Amino acid sequence: MNSLHYHFIQCVKYRRKALTNPLIIDFLKIKIHSISETFDVEVLNIECDEDYFHLLFSAKPSLDIPKYINIIKTITSREIRKNFPEVKTMLWKDTFWSRSYSNREL
Repeated sequence: MNSLHYHFIQCVKYRRKALTNPLIIDFLKIKIHSISETFDVEVLNIECDEDYFHLLFSAKPSLDIPKYINIIKTITSREIRKNFPEVKTMLWKDTFWSRSYSNREL
């Protein structure tokens, strides 16, 4: 079956510079790879800047993209806040990621 390629960009809430610690970045990448395996998604590349990340991935056309994206956002937000409590000082409430995201088929 053919695969489609996607480019997903996700910003930290309020564009806070919460992705400066290499340990957080590595943790984020590992979580995304783990989640992607369960969805049969091939991660092609993940790059991080201080306040957002880019994810290039390949998936079957049948992938439920909103579900996949929401699970990435939910799990990584919860796990980063739990394992790196210092990020809580940068953000209000229990939110790590911005509500919106950019996703386009390549």
